[in-house]
Amino acid sequence: MRRLIVIAALATGIVIGATAPVGAAPGGGAGQYTVPMVCDGQTVTLTIASGRWSAAYVVETDSKFIPKGTYVAVTDVETGELLFEEFDAKPSVTRAGSTCVDAWEDEGVLITFEVYGKLK
Repeated sequence: MRRLIVIAALATGIVIGATAPVGAAPGGGAGQYTVPMVCDGQTVTLTIASGRWSAAYVVETDSKFIPKGTYVAVTDVETGELLFEEFDAKPSVTRAGSTCVDAWEDEGVLITFEVYGKLK
């Protein structure tokens, strides 16, 4: 359940928060979250600053992930029925580029969170 809260806060920070600078610096600054995700097939640790569309620092590669869009889906594990989905993106953005994904089961549903963007 804690994981769900962290990812919900992460999604809220990317989608709703105030605009923040593009550079995300490593460290324990206020409003930062550190989460493991699979980016382009590789498991990495992202440190994400609070703020709308804030960049994430990729710990393992010392690079930045610049988010351009998010996708959230909730699927019933037993039936495979899609219960909820939402895609949000900066204007004129498609799902091209790099993709970071996290997925987990919670109380009979599969929650999938994807972030689309550019690695720099």
